[in-house]
Amino acid sequence: MADGKYLAFDFGAESGRAMLGTLAGGKLTLEEKHRFPNPMGRLNGHLQWNLLGQWEHF
Repeated sequence: MADGKYLAFDFGAESGRAMLGTLAGGKLTLEEKHRFPNPMGRLNGHLQWNLLGQWEHF
């Protein structure tokens, strides 16, 4: 993998976060850039992520 910057998202049960990974000289460093709530809701009797609710935090 080439040196560079990489963005990753971690979606948990109650919150999510955006992480920036920097790869330089074979070393990876991670930095949390943003943390946000991950709201849940019910749709047709099933738990679903509220994607519009997530979008409001970006």
